[in-house]
This record gives sequence, structure tokens and C-alpha cells, in this order.
Amino acid sequence: MGLGLPDQRADRADRPRPDGLAGPRLPRPQARPPGPRRRGALRARPGPAGLRHHQGRRAGRLHRRQGAGHDHRRCRRTDRLRGLREAQRPPLAGRAYFRNKVFSAAMAAIALVFFALMGVTFFGVFYTQSVRGYSPLESGLLMLPLAAAQMIFAPRARLLVDRFGNRATTTAGMLLIAATLAAFAGFEADTPIWLLEVVFFLMGTGMAHIMTPTSVVIMQALPREKAGSASALSNTFRQVGGALGIAVLGSVLATSYRNGIEGKLGALPPGLRDTAGESIEATLGIAEKLGPRGQALVTPAYDAFLHAMHVTALWGTGVALIGAVVVAAFLPGKTPAAPAGEREPELIGTGD
Repeated sequence: MGLGLPDQRADRADRPRPDGLAGPRLPRPQARPPGPRRRGALRARPGPAGLRHHQGRRAGRLHRRQGAGHDHRRCRRTDRLRGLREAQRPPLAGRAYFRNKVFSAAMAAIALVFFALMGVTFFGVFYTQSVRGYSPLESGLLMLPLAAAQMIFAPRARLLVDRFGNRATTTAGMLLIAATLAAFAGFEADTPIWLLEVVFFLMGTGMAHIMTPTSVVIMQALPREKAGSASALSNTFRQVGGALGIAVLGSVLATSYRNGIEGKLGALPPGLRDTAGESIEATLGIAEKLGPRGQALVTPAYDAFLHAMHVTALWGTGVALIGAVVVAAFLPGKTPAAPAGEREPELIGTGD
């Protein structure tokens, strides 16, 4: 306009910049003209303002792209760590495997066999040494028929399984063990020793016809890649069954013996009564120290121990009968013969 007014833009350009930099001020960008916004319009802005805007948009897109990449890498890292934790976590084999009733029944049979074996070994040694008077070496030799029977019949147990099936063979073995345990309830101080040898041989025969079929069932009840876990669990149940046999039957034997000998220890000093009632060996040791006065304790100690052995043997018989019921209910029966050329299934089902 021709009014002679001073040029304000030139005046602003001559003023010193507040940021302390040299050079003229850049002009303020003009407002966008009205109208529809077109794609790329901001990019086409002239001057340094449009350049700064364009660079800001590029920086924002780059930041979002980098943030998304960082989140993606973090998720991948989290998944990798989670996979490592899952790989290092011990497998809960029991929960998965024991849902199979066949596998559980076979494990129970293995545990009960060693329950009976260790229990009989525990009180049988006291019977042969303390009551019958055999030495430790002779007591060990008296148990050789038990091991010999297993060596003879374990390789041949498969023949009975092929003919009668796992259920019938294992149930018969459990019933035979129950019968041999019940036979200990009739042993006295003057029982012929050859009867004890026959009982040990029959017990080994029953164990051979349980351990071999159940071991095969355990290995076949799980996939092949789990064979190592099945073998480890079988060994664990053997150890647990043996420990429980000594603990349970040993406790029954000690309690029954203490109840039977307690009334015969009245003549002893109070300090010796508790010690003499712990076991037959403790009673006989105190009787030997007392000399002629202690001879009156020998016969009551024999009677109390024989009564305790009879009670313990009956407890073991009951456990063996429970095992017979379990294997008869859950182990598979006779497997039908597969047609020629047809492959047998790897897994054993829970049905007949």
C-alpha cells in the first residue's frame, strides 16, 4: 500500500535473534490456503518451515518403526527365555504316566513284591539266627532257594504270559506270595528247616512270575521315547516298596514283640526293662549278662518273637492279597494272537 508505513518484515529481520545466532531471521511460513488437503501437500511446502515439518514426520515414522522393532525383539527374547525355562523344568512324569491304569497297577505289583521280599528278609533273619541258632553266613545260605527260584523261572515266565496272559500269571504269583507269607504264621522253634527252604523257593517262584510280566507291561504301557522314564520309575518303586516293607513290617514286629515280652520283664531293674523290650536280640543279650538269673527270659523271648512273627506274616499276607486284587482288576488279560504279517501294537490298552 502506498501509505509510507515502515516495512515491519524488514524491521524484524534487522533485530538481533534471541538465540544468539548470526544472520537474518527466517520469514514466518505463510498459512495454507483454504481448500482440500492433498496427499503430499505438507511435503511440498516451500522454505525451511516445510523442510523442518518434513524432517519431523520422517523422524516420527522412524521412531515408530524402531519402537515396533524393539517390541518385536523383546517378544522374541521373552519367548526364547520361556522356552529355556520349559526345557529346564523337570517333567512331571507321575501325573502324566499314572493316569494309565495298566501302568499304575504294574507299578503297584512291583512295589508289593519288594515289600514282601524285604519284610521277609527282615524277620526271617531274626528267626533263623535268634530262634534257630544259625550263624549269619548260614542264615544267608538258607535264603539261596529264593534267589535260585527267580533265576530259574524268570526267563520262563513269558511262556505262561503267552498262554494265560499277564493278568492270570501275575495274579497267581501274588497269591503264591500271599500263601508263602501265611506259611510263616505256622513256623515254630522246632519246625523242620527243609520246610523253610520250600517256602523260600515258592516265594521266589511267585516273585519271578510277577516281576517279569509287570516289567514288560511297564515298558509297553508308554511310548518308546519314554522307556527311560518308565525304567527309572520302576526302579524307584522297587526301592520304595522295599523300604516300606522293612519299615511297616519291622514296626509291626517290634510292637508285637514288645507287647508280648513286657509282662515277663518285671524282675529286671527299671533301667533294663526298656532295653530288653526293644528286640529279641536285646532280651537275649541281657539274659546272657545276668547269668543263671537271666535264663528265665530265654523261653519267653522265643515265644514273644514267634507270636510277633506270626502277626507280621499275617499283615504281609493281607498286603499281598490286596496286590492280587489290584493286578486282577487292572492288568490286561491275554493278548489275542495277531494275524500273520500284521504288526503288533506298541501300547497296551486298559481293556482286555
